[in-house]
Amino acid sequence: MDKAKKAFEVAKQILRWIWKVILSTLFIAGVFFQTPLKLLLLILVFLLACTILPLRFRKWFWAAVGVVILIFVVWVFLPENDEGWKPFTFDKELAALEAKYKIPDEENAAIIYNQLVADYNKSEIEPNFITDQVDNIISSEYWLAKDYPEVAKWIKSHKETISKLMQASQFEKCKFDITSKTFLFFDINRTGAIRRWAQLLSKASNNDIAEGRTAKGLGKIYCTLNMGEHLYQQPLLVDILVGISVKSLAISHLNNFVITGSPNKKQLDKIEEFIGEIKYDWQSDLPRVLDYEKLFTKNMLSSMIYETNKNGEIRLSRNPENAVRSFMPAECNDIPSLPYLARKLSKASAVIKWLFVPSSPQELSKAIDLEYEKFYNMADPDFDWSKKPPEVKFSFLSYKLNYEYFLKLQSLLLSPSYYSIHGLYLRSDSSQRGALLLIALRRYKDKNRSWPKSLDDIKGLTDEENFIDPLNGQSFVYKLADGDFTLYSKGKNGEDDEGERFSEYCGGTNVKKTADDIYIWRLKNK
Repeated sequence: MDKAKKAFEVAKQILRWIWKVILSTLFIAGVFFQTPLKLLLLILVFLLACTILPLRFRKWFWAAVGVVILIFVVWVFLPENDEGWKPFTFDKELAALEAKYKIPDEENAAIIYNQLVADYNKSEIEPNFITDQVDNIISSEYWLAKDYPEVAKWIKSHKETISKLMQASQFEKCKFDITSKTFLFFDINRTGAIRRWAQLLSKASNNDIAEGRTAKGLGKIYCTLNMGEHLYQQPLLVDILVGISVKSLAISHLNNFVITGSPNKKQLDKIEEFIGEIKYDWQSDLPRVLDYEKLFTKNMLSSMIYETNKNGEIRLSRNPENAVRSFMPAECNDIPSLPYLARKLSKASAVIKWLFVPSSPQELSKAIDLEYEKFYNMADPDFDWSKKPPEVKFSFLSYKLNYEYFLKLQSLLLSPSYYSIHGLYLRSDSSQRGALLLIALRRYKDKNRSWPKSLDDIKGLTDEENFIDPLNGQSFVYKLADGDFTLYSKGKNGEDDEGERFSEYCGGTNVKKTADDIYIWRLKNK
């Protein structure tokens, strides 16, 4: 009996030491991985209870721990009353931003677009009878109705839509309303519809110009350009990127008309005016975009972590499913409810959140503001874009177990995307200047009956800044051959790669060979 009792005591001592070692290891690891102070203090309390707390008090300590655990389990399985509680979002901040950019309805092209989107039918705008080959021809070349009668009939059936788009293009300003839902689920119907309407207008304009209705054809291209500008005016990045794409489509059609058509002086003047008015203002666009992107991040995270009620009380979220539902569009809100046990585990996770997340949405907001400062700095004209964005290196020892590290990691992952978008701005600006050079080249040919031998011959026919490629600060490349010419940008690397654009590794090595020239206009036989 004594041996059994002694063995039991030895086993108990071993377990106590193992428990102390585990707690000590957890505390050291917590300090190393910078876990939140609340978690460190909790581990420290248990460690002190096992080491410093007098033996006569330890049983009371562990009894209290047992009572707390029992209360917690009972609380988890009690029926939950979520009535009146909803995911927390920064609605006042969103309302303030929306008020800042509000446009009166009578001046807002979005009113017309919204009406068109409500009646939009994708199958009607992308008919099955147009093959890829035919689509390529009618999208990029001038075509006659007698050659493609079905296409001509299809375009005619969209006469009312085209008329409304032309009406919307007369408005200078456009602002679509933004809600908490459209932050996460941007209106893909709208952006998709506008892209397809732009393609419809391009096809229709090619037919108009081919059949001598030049003014109507150019009017449709100007309409496309204004549609792109309307999307570009939005604060959401998706809209801006689609807007730039639509404007690029319109510019390519204007370039084609300038070089292959027979534009008169009045038409050239108007085309030059439209293209010259295009602005890609990174310094003002980026802060506007970041105001919304930052608020989106705040709303997305806070809605998953916190809940609020009509009295303004805030608590930790007990059902993340509600947050997902709050962001989903109405047509996608048939999300199945979580099983009973999953709901209880979700409720229990509120304790884990308490240990790791900020104590309030406002504290989380300040941390996000701090991380986004580096992105706002990118709007500075003196920002050094030659430095590559910091690389994200994943290693076990680099991890930190706190929300600040999560936000920092998120910002590191976002940085390359803003570098890419800035590059897109430069390419768009480069294409715009190239288009203005094409107009100057056309003016020279109309006067001299041949294309110039070099860009020096058109100095004085367009602004000096248009000869400088914003991608590299150098001149564009102009080459004349067989009565035709090519005009292209040397790209970001500033090297003339003979108009080539590729990226590949050489012979199985780690040496990467790249060419990044961008054509403004190319020889017909290219």
